[in-house]
Amino acid sequence: EAVLIAYRRMKWKYGRTCTGLTSVILRDRPDEFCEILALELNREFLDTFEGDRHRLPLFRIDQAQQINAQINAWLKTGEVVDVTEDMRGHGRLLIDGNYAMFLPTVLWVRNPDHEAFGWELPFPFITVTATDSRERQIQLCRNSLIVSVYSADTAWLDRLRSEPTILKLFLGDEVERGYRFEDPHEGFMTDFLFQYTALAGP
Repeated sequence: EAVLIAYRRMKWKYGRTCTGLTSVILRDRPDEFCEILALELNREFLDTFEGDRHRLPLFRIDQAQQINAQINAWLKTGEVVDVTEDMRGHGRLLIDGNYAMFLPTVLWVRNPDHEAFGWELPFPFITVTATDSRERQIQLCRNSLIVSVYSADTAWLDRLRSEPTILKLFLGDEVERGYRFEDPHEGFMTDFLFQYTALAGP
């Protein structure tokens, strides 16, 4: 079920918005999670891609090549694995005429401290890491606009509720709720609408 949630959230608007799924933190079984997710993505986007390219965002070729080079540099460190690419047997970057696009990409980041984890890119792209430390999980969730939690651990959920840098926390049946424009980013509508400035002097 967790893999299916990630699959649906990755496909939402095909990665075009900043509120789509970008990062996943697991407690265990990351290899299995990444493999099942990559299999589902490759099955859809590899088999039907030639006739359905319009679904994926387009990039300038030079911009896409820079992004691709950065991902490849991470792979060379040995701490990051492109599970989708390894499974389908060819690269993620596709060039079509004057534009480029990326096939959906799942990066397994073995070390949560690696700079690759948490990267946001405007196509179906996520980074996945794992740690069984609750403290480390909270650290990785800090300064997030949306954190969706698939867990029945009430003590853990209470700790997340008290983390002030998480602006939206989606739990239980709301885990796939997604962003709604009527929600303020913060606790009060005035915080969402106005930025405060401190003034001193005459």
